[in-house]
Amino acid sequence: MAASARPGDTAPDRARGDVILRRRPDFSASVKGLGRRVTPHLPGGPEWGYKGSVPTGLALWILADRSGDPDWAERHCRRFMREVLARIPPWGGRIPADRIRSWIAPHGGHPHMPRSR
Repeated sequence: MAASARPGDTAPDRARGDVILRRRPDFSASVKGLGRRVTPHLPGGPEWGYKGSVPTGLALWILADRSGDPDWAERHCRRFMREVLARIPPWGGRIPADRIRSWIAPHGGHPHMPRSR
């Protein structure tokens, strides 16, 4: 599950708030609050609410985006998926920026994002 950097987007520390996950009426998923600098391959779109490879891809996207370090994110995405994403209800929810930051720091990452207002 490789993540790729997009050319032209070099600001992993730009202001970002919460990550918002929503299920549309057609059951497709919507994710807001993440940059496009690093995007994993999610063939069927992002998923959450269970433990599996697709939610792990979303975990990789969140951690790479918020840490600015795709290699670190790759090493920790499965644990983030189990501890955070698998617990979000299938219809969606909000992951507060402070929650992401507080998860990244003790696991050896360096969160590149401002504090929530």
